[in-house]
Amino acid sequence: DIRYKLELLTVLKRMVRENDLAVLLSLHELELAERISDTVVCVAGDRIDRIGPPEEIFTRAYIAKLYQMEHGKYDPCFDSLEFVP
Repeated sequence: DIRYKLELLTVLKRMVRENDLAVLLSLHELELAERISDTVVCVAGDRIDRIGPPEEIFTRAYIAKLYQMEHGKYDPCFDSLEFVP
């Protein structure tokens, strides 16, 4: 449920700030990962492909490469994947 997911992420973000903690999350939702992350770790297969701040990770070219998208594109303005038949 999106309501509880957002509530949990808000609580985690507050705990990180107030207690100087680090949190490791595994997310498959690019828009959430981009909005809440300070650092993003991208995994491709069984290896780490790239580590960096969201603004370096969430680019059209890199997301297309990471997801091996030949018939689609990542739109960073809308934080969405668009598939073209």
